[in-house]
Amino acid sequence: MRVQVHLDEVPVEWVRVEAYAEGGEGRPPVAVALEHRGAMPGTVGEHRFEGTVPADRPVEHYTPRIVPHHPEAAVPLECARILWLR
Repeated sequence: MRVQVHLDEVPVEWVRVEAYAEGGEGRPPVAVALEHRGAMPGTVGEHRFEGTVPADRPVEHYTPRIVPHHPEAAVPLECARILWLR
């Protein structure tokens, strides 16, 4: 999965970008961390993230999400600051 994220002035170290699939039909939810692949050339604040999701469900089941990240902070799954792509 490839995702382009506009972070503006937010440091890339302050976020974690994931591919998320809800649980259902006997499957648990899945969150796959996507790796930062660098800033997009010729842009300001645009970054590319990539990763591989498990093949046991269609890629359409996965939604990119951006989660605040700090080594000293805990973020609950339903945090209002998690931005869901619709």
